[in-house]
Amino acid sequence: MVDLSLLSNKLAWLAVIPVLGILVFWHELGHFLAALWMKVKVEEFGFGYPPRMATLFERKGIKFTLNWLPLGGFVRMAGEESGFDSEGSLNSKKPYQRAIVLLAGPLMNLILAPILYAIVFTSGVSYPLGKVEINAVAPGSPAVQAGLQVGDQFLLVGDTRPTSTDDVRAAILQNRGRPLPITILRGGQTLNLTITPRTAAETPAGEGAAGIAIERGLITAANFGQALTMGVQRTGEVVILMTTGLGQLVRSLIAPAPDAAPMGGVAGPVGIARITGELARQGILPLIELTAFLSLNFFIINLLPLPALDGGRLVFVLLEALRRGKRIPPEREALVHLVGMVGLLALMAVISYFDLSAWWSGAPLFPAQ
Repeated sequence: MVDLSLLSNKLAWLAVIPVLGILVFWHELGHFLAALWMKVKVEEFGFGYPPRMATLFERKGIKFTLNWLPLGGFVRMAGEESGFDSEGSLNSKKPYQRAIVLLAGPLMNLILAPILYAIVFTSGVSYPLGKVEINAVAPGSPAVQAGLQVGDQFLLVGDTRPTSTDDVRAAILQNRGRPLPITILRGGQTLNLTITPRTAAETPAGEGAAGIAIERGLITAANFGQALTMGVQRTGEVVILMTTGLGQLVRSLIAPAPDAAPMGGVAGPVGIARITGELARQGILPLIELTAFLSLNFFIINLLPLPALDGGRLVFVLLEALRRGKRIPPEREALVHLVGMVGLLALMAVISYFDLSAWWSGAPLFPAQ
């Protein structure tokens, strides 16, 4: 196995090429397979981006080509550049068929993420369980008086079933000075106890209201099947975090506020290359985990209802369905997507400028640094 930690500091960012290459290729493979399934005429499946280096082979009228820019791949279908309604073109298909082809790319990215996470978990990396457990109890604290012990897992705190340490802390702080019923799991036995968290005035310095230290329990995968289950769980968590962050970003643009934007901001290709280089120096597992994260990013971003993206194209399919088959002229739709592509490229250029400026000025890679 290649030790990526030995990569030169100046060249580590080049790891972004195989990372993005895999993600884009996998995405386009989804479109390709769905197009064949829906009997859309595919003219070319390209490895990398043009200009073309060579035609590898041709099968059933499809050219499989190798191109000079190693950043993924592309699928060229009939009617994309002209003859929009020609026989076998994507535009000639029914709305549900076009929707399947358009959705296949993002869904492939969604499928890839838990597989990559499973590879990470198979290597022995632990995954946090949903239950929260106690790892320290302060002498003479309310926790001791309630009978809590190290290793106890919280099943219920009041009427809350906690899945994070924040859930437990919030319930304790909301019930300072009042009896709080809790249910714990200890050695396979369920116990119902009552704790009375201290008020702020009663709490000694360096301790919390309950006098406990808590953490989410950890589990290590015993086999690939369990690792895959953990990967699916991790995928769900990341998708929720991403969609929440995206919502915060949209709200910050509509109504700017000091704490409205999500932490970390937005990174373009340059920022992604910088992050990839940093993780590549740490080893193969952090790089695989980043690839899974970016795959989910591809999944969400491509489903946004913006022109030129799969989500933007799906909007036109939905409009046609709502208009009972009356579609917007393909030429007009193509113009909308062209303008959208120009806008997206301009946005990427602006973001890349700020990413480069931060890189050259030596700004920290992560805001928390």
